[in-house]
Amino acid sequence: MDPHLLSSLYRMLLRPLLASDAPAYNGEYLTRSVLTRHYLPFAAAQTNAVDNAKVSVLVEGLMRLLWRHRGLDCDGDDQDERSADGLRDGAGLGLRQAVERGIAAREKKVGSNDGVKRRKGEEGARGVLAASAARMRVLLEVVQGG
Repeated sequence: MDPHLLSSLYRMLLRPLLASDAPAYNGEYLTRSVLTRHYLPFAAAQTNAVDNAKVSVLVEGLMRLLWRHRGLDCDGDDQDERSADGLRDGAGLGLRQAVERGIAAREKKVGSNDGVKRRKGEEGARGVLAASAARMRVLLEVVQGG
């Protein structure tokens, strides 16, 4: 599939799932800065593991798509990694910070409903969420050479 079409499909599927604090992106092309600002650092709007696993897998797909087309390459140091503390919308986050913030946000969101009766598939979704986080971290190591 054409990478621009695949990116559009992923983003179309992500938009209704993402938390309301994720800034909307209406542009045509996916870039590293769009990924780190609009998608990577956010959890799903819902607290269930199923929706958060979907968000994680879709965001991971966007990350892999950019990597395949050399859109995640950096100059060795991530220039966007400056003063990211306190930024709610992902602005100024580097790739690693955005990935880690998103993983933590999704895990926290899912962990917040531990006392609630679990929906069917919740345990499997927690496994998918953890596996997706691990794959994103491995991809970070490949991209950042370490």
